[in-house]
Amino acid sequence: MTASPPSGRERHGGLVLLMAVAFAIGILALVAGLLVAVSTRLDTGDRVPATLASVGTWAWVPLLVAALLLPLAAGLAWGRARPLLGVLTAVAVVGLVVQVVWLAPRFTPDEVGGSGPTVLTANLKYGAGDAGTVVRLVRERQVDLVALEEVTPASLARLRAAGLERLLPHAAGRPSEDADGTMVFSRYALTGATAVPVSLGGVSVSVAAPEPFRFLAVHVSDPLFHPGPWYADLGLLQRTVRASTGPVVVAGDFNTTLDHAPLRRVLERTGLRDGAEQAGSGLRPTWPSDRLVPILTIDHVLTGRGVAVAGTDRVRVPGSDHFGLLARLAA
Repeated sequence: MTASPPSGRERHGGLVLLMAVAFAIGILALVAGLLVAVSTRLDTGDRVPATLASVGTWAWVPLLVAALLLPLAAGLAWGRARPLLGVLTAVAVVGLVVQVVWLAPRFTPDEVGGSGPTVLTANLKYGAGDAGTVVRLVRERQVDLVALEEVTPASLARLRAAGLERLLPHAAGRPSEDADGTMVFSRYALTGATAVPVSLGGVSVSVAAPEPFRFLAVHVSDPLFHPGPWYADLGLLQRTVRASTGPVVVAGDFNTTLDHAPLRRVLERTGLRDGAEQAGSGLRPTWPSDRLVPILTIDHVLTGRGVAVAGTDRVRVPGSDHFGLLARLAA
């Protein structure tokens, strides 16, 4: 028995359903994309916008969905709905273009000359990061300076047993049984060590490299669970860098992306620049490294006052939930 073709009413009902689905998903995607994009412009310590801004890099994804689905809904619509959907489509397209322009500098490397030390920063996740891997990276990648966060006494003992102090004999900072153990290990002599009292530990040292500079290793609080301390930490970091003199490098776990306005304010007022952006490294999230897809770039090497970054690399540290970040400096 041959099935009868769908009636005009059935075809119309199918088109209405398709339009409704495209409209609903498109509107939700547009609202989500705009909320995230707007949150990246807010210099605030409030939890909701600060958390939304964490994923600001990916605002283009829902905006792209909206830019694809809303025209489909407009094509199937009739009456006054069609021009309204046209306006919403234009908003989605403009938002998408703005995001692309916003992200473009992260793919464009600066032209830098000269060579300098290689820096590694890595969060060890309460000391669980593999000490042997850290030491192997130092040896094979000829790392001169390491900033480690969440260093516990036990992990420090493992690092020493693996030979870190033979490669990098100078150290500053302290381990901790909590998340605030932040330490620096260096091939060069370190002097003038002082604490940087951010929530999760920091240390500032002068590095006697061929071209000396001030080096800060920091572990900033997070905006989701501790938005107040997070915002205060970034303000403290800004004041600390501005109070220093000469070339400066800041490395560590910032729990903050370049999409957060408070971090961009720190960069603007201190003259620091993000190393991965200088190197044109693109979108290379550093957290979470122990999940299928990392989404947040919260580990940074920042430089300023005559120190630049020629290249960066993301490296895996088994046992940690962060990728390590290597940066090759250029003076």
